[in-house]
Amino acid sequence: MTKTFPYEDESFDIVFHPVSNCYTENMQHIFNEAHRVLKK
Repeated sequence: MTKTFPYEDESFDIVFHPVSNCYTENMQHIFNEAHRVLKK
């Protein structure tokens, strides 16, 4: 889970990822990508 999500910036109202946290060593990347795709 180190690749960029295949979505445009500000595409979603909510990001729900309860299990992905268990399968990655780099949580900061996940949070950065979630922030990027969330609508501001």
